[in-house]
Amino acid sequence: MRFKALWGVINAIVLVVVSWGAFSYLVGVYSVEIDEVSVATYIVDGDTFDVAMGERVRLADVDTPERGQVGYSEASYFLEQLIYGERVYLDVDDVYRYGPYGRLICLVYVDFNSTHNVNVNEALLVGDYARVSDYDNEFSPYGWTLFVSKVGSADRRRLLLISLAVGLGMTVVINLAVRFIRRGVSSCYRRVSGGISRAPIEHEQVTIPGEIRTPL
Repeated sequence: MRFKALWGVINAIVLVVVSWGAFSYLVGVYSVEIDEVSVATYIVDGDTFDVAMGERVRLADVDTPERGQVGYSEASYFLEQLIYGERVYLDVDDVYRYGPYGRLICLVYVDFNSTHNVNVNEALLVGDYARVSDYDNEFSPYGWTLFVSKVGSADRRRLLLISLAVGLGMTVVINLAVRFIRRGVSSCYRRVSGGISRAPIEHEQVTIPGEIRTPL
C-alpha cells in the first residue's frame, strides 16, 4: 500500500515537471520576448526612432546609412512607413539595456496581422536597407525570421493541452518501463530460486569401520 501511494506521488511529480517543461519550451518556440510596448512617434534615421514612453530606440545589430550617405533617405522612409504611429513591441537587450548613447537596444516587432508580427530589424535586412553588425548583446541576427507568431490565450490553451499530453505520455512510458523491469527481475529471481530448490544435495559417503560397527 505504501509503495502504491509513493508511486502515485512520483507519477504526479513526473506529470507536472514534464508538462511544465514542455509548455515552457513550446511557448518559447512560438512566441517572442516582449519587455515594453509603446508607439513610434519620431523617426530619427533608418535604425533609430523615438517612442511615446520617452525613450529613444536603437535597432539591435543592424546599421543603416548615416545622413549624407547613399541609402539614408530610403532606409529612413522604409522605417517610417513600417512603424511610424504604430504600436511597437520592444525586446530590450538583457545584457546592457542601453547603448553608449543612452538609447534602448532592441529587437522590435510591429503588427502584421491577427496571427503574426513583423521583425523590424530583419525587415530592414531583407529589404537591403541595412547591413548586419553583430554587436555585443543578447541577440543573434543570424537566427531571425521576418514573421513571428503571436501566442494568444487560445494558443496558450492549445499549447497547454499539448504539454499535458506529452506529460501523460511520458508518465505512461515510465510506468511501462518500470513494469517491464520489475517483471524481468521477478522472472530472474524465480528462476534462480527454483534452481536452488531443485538442486540435489550431495551427501558425503562415510565408511564405518567394522570393528566399531556393533557396540560391545
